[in-house]
Amino acid sequence: MKLKCLTACLILFLAIPCIALGAVSQWKTANQVTLQWKPATTLVDGTPLPAGYSVVYKVFIKSDGSTATPTEVATVTAAQATITFTSEGRYVLGIQTIRLDSSGAVVSEAPISWSDDPALVRNGVTFGAMYFIAPSQASEIEPL
Repeated sequence: MKLKCLTACLILFLAIPCIALGAVSQWKTANQVTLQWKPATTLVDGTPLPAGYSVVYKVFIKSDGSTATPTEVATVTAAQATITFTSEGRYVLGIQTIRLDSSGAVVSEAPISWSDDPALVRNGVTFGAMYFIAPSQASEIEPL
């Protein structure tokens, strides 16, 4: 059985203002972003996760608007992860819930929940992260 998709659960750890009039894209400019989400405790049919099974979460990034295969950046057991960007770009962030048996083998996985999907983010406010290295500082300043 597949795990229940994370719903209304991804939020930036750094608070995003809630917009009452609907989903508005928010872009955080930083080289590091921390996400948190509602942990999966049930299967897709609503039944509790059976005893002896556990979940882990794979964390992904993909370039905004890209159809390329997403890049996995971490696997975590808690419902929180920090992503550090090493390449410049504009990224959307994803979380995938993976169900493991008692030996740690993967038995099923949910689709990736993306930060640009209004149905899967808190309050419908989509978000992403931008990382661009600043230009060098002006120097040798003098009057003319």
